[in-house]
Amino acid sequence: MAEFTESATFKAFLRATAPGASTADIAAANRALDSDASLSPAKKAQMKSSLRARSATPAAADASGKSTTQELIDTTKSYRTQLDQLTATLFKSTAALRDSDYGANNLSKRVAKLATDMYSFGFDIDDVTQKTKYLSENLSTRLTPGFDKSLMAMTRQSLMWDKLGIGIEKQVSMQNLLQGSLGKTRDESTKTGRTLLKFAADTGMSFSQAFDTFNKTVPKFLGILGSGEMTRQTMLFSTRARRMGVDVGQLTGMMDQFDTMDSAQHMGAKLNATMSALGGGFDAVKASMMDWPERMEYMAKTVQDVMPRLKGMSAQQQRLMMKQLSLGFGTSVRTVRAMASYKPGMALPAELKMAAGAQPAAMGARSETEAARLATTTRQFYAALSKVDFPAVVTVADKLGVNLARLSIEARKLEQNLLTVGLNVAAKIVGMLAERIGAAVTAQVKASIGPQLTNIFTGFDTFQGMMMKRVGQMQAELEKPL
Repeated sequence: MAEFTESATFKAFLRATAPGASTADIAAANRALDSDASLSPAKKAQMKSSLRARSATPAAADASGKSTTQELIDTTKSYRTQLDQLTATLFKSTAALRDSDYGANNLSKRVAKLATDMYSFGFDIDDVTQKTKYLSENLSTRLTPGFDKSLMAMTRQSLMWDKLGIGIEKQVSMQNLLQGSLGKTRDESTKTGRTLLKFAADTGMSFSQAFDTFNKTVPKFLGILGSGEMTRQTMLFSTRARRMGVDVGQLTGMMDQFDTMDSAQHMGAKLNATMSALGGGFDAVKASMMDWPERMEYMAKTVQDVMPRLKGMSAQQQRLMMKQLSLGFGTSVRTVRAMASYKPGMALPAELKMAAGAQPAAMGARSETEAARLATTTRQFYAALSKVDFPAVVTVADKLGVNLARLSIEARKLEQNLLTVGLNVAAKIVGMLAERIGAAVTAQVKASIGPQLTNIFTGFDTFQGMMMKRVGQMQAELEKPL
């Protein structure tokens, strides 16, 4: 046995089964086994089985028959192509970035970095790219200083809201109103959005419905300069309208007619003619001096005060009086009926607090993140995970100062030089490079992205220099005269 471990056959077998073994090593080991008469058929079969298993590993060749070196070159070319496509896509909609500190090429790297953060929510590099592109093309703040630096933060926030079912159009509509028309900061508009999320959760609305209702209702409250009070009244009226089963525009339109003294007196005169016939009354001047929440409750109370008398009339008289009341309030009969049934105390705690003047609270960032995570399906997560290698490689490479385009070019140059020499030792050197860079990038990137890529890229220049030096030595040997 001791003699066999010292034999050429055993040494060839060790080289063929060692990490980084080439196809040439495996072929040499097979030839040695075939020619070794000292080994039993069973022992040869066992060792050949090990060599066949080794031949099937990525170190020797992949399933398609490509060398690992070619796999490396194809991979780096793919990354370079994707990075170029990403940059070009963003540049079409963010051409102004060309001359800024955050240029289009840098932006593409930031998009790739964000993609590595968002895959756990089911978003891949394409989702992040398209969202960034849409925001850049449609946000009014695109024309303001500092937009470039905050674009990734806005994209991340938009993706979180998207995961909660809030369409990008609804998001942009709110952002353009708050930041463009009202001059709010990004943080202030984000807080308003999270306030809507919290209120939706407290009142049983969907997140999308909360944004949609806010966008449709808030124009009626733009005269209120304080954003907190504007949001409070917008949400309060939208909730009341939903609870009463009427359109919020009916309620706000009715309130609007009593804002000025002239219109209030005009509407009040028509109302009092009907109210007095029912034993009630309506103080239009008093109503005009109230804010909308209090004015609505006052109107509802005046209607409820005359309802007992109205119920005692005939059907024809009831129909006539209800029509007159609706004309006096400038609304529909349905809204008048809703006011007659309105009970201020029969509301959820969130509405009661706002009715008492409390400012609505915002959902915390952590709660928002958890909500988005709960809204992510396992299928979405794994679909995004399958695409995380490209943005991860771009991110780590950029952090380490490695240019992926240069990596691809240098790998091709190195392969061409080694093939020119045409020696077995050259194939081994290529195998070392491929084992260290190509295989880890293509096969292991998802398993251990950070440490693997750090080792890959920090060691690349060292390996490249060593190999090119060896190529030069071999070329010099070949050039010596025979």
